[in-house]
Amino acid sequence: MRYSKEHKLETRARIVKRASMRLREKGAHGIGVADLMKDAGLTHGGFYAHFDSREARRYRSTPRTK
Repeated sequence: MRYSKEHKLETRARIVKRASMRLREKGAHGIGVADLMKDAGLTHGGFYAHFDSREARRYRSTPRTK
């Protein structure tokens, strides 16, 4: 089953939000893909459909300064 582009963007945003929360709570080394995806209500196998690597996820989860 294919998901709409909107659904994919919403899912990615949910992952990034959870990753940001975990990053603040546990630091960069306290975030595992399986636990993160479980926390977001998803399977860990879907992670790489949204991110190329763990590092890409970490970059997206880090707050930016202007």
